[in-house]
Amino acid sequence: MAGASSVRDALSELGTTRYAALVPQSGTDLDALAGLERAMELGIYASCNRAFTRMFSLATIIAITKLAAYEIRNISAIAYAVEQGIPAATVMARAIAADADIG
Repeated sequence: MAGASSVRDALSELGTTRYAALVPQSGTDLDALAGLERAMELGIYASCNRAFTRMFSLATIIAITKLAAYEIRNISAIAYAVEQGIPAATVMARAIAADADIG
């Protein structure tokens, strides 16, 4: 590919590799390069997405979502308490946190 004399030659050579499906077949050189870059970005995104979803089970994803919801709830409570002048001890006693008493 380093010896290609034009963009079309480089894309043609890339078309003989495992990345052939990513190479656009029409358009100007600039459009072809933009299309190749877009296809590569989408391919990388799909690959990362597959790796992430294989790493976690459905239960882990639900737990992450639930923890984020608790964090948002705690931040909202703190913001409201600051606005209303409620003491920090009162707010923290009701916050959902890892060191909170269970049961």
